[in-house]
Amino acid sequence: MIDEERICHNFEITSLMSINNEVLLTYSMQDQMVKIWRLGGEECTCFKEFKLKVKAICFEFDATSNCLAFMDTNCHIGTFQYDF
Repeated sequence: MIDEERICHNFEITSLMSINNEVLLTYSMQDQMVKIWRLGGEECTCFKEFKLKVKAICFEFDATSNCLAFMDTNCHIGTFQYDF
């Protein structure tokens, strides 16, 4: 196991999800910030980040449609489509 200090948020990371072998999603509930990271070899870069309006409680990803979905604490569903 390797501690990766480059993958960080300003607040505690509360969710972690693998999108594929090279892409990782992290989320901090305290500031509602989502970050998407590209991993590979020596590099680890955050290539997309966005702030949610309401705290998320669940994330899912569909590789067929490249669609990331999340459910917030009000049970609303949001989607984000991106070619990861």
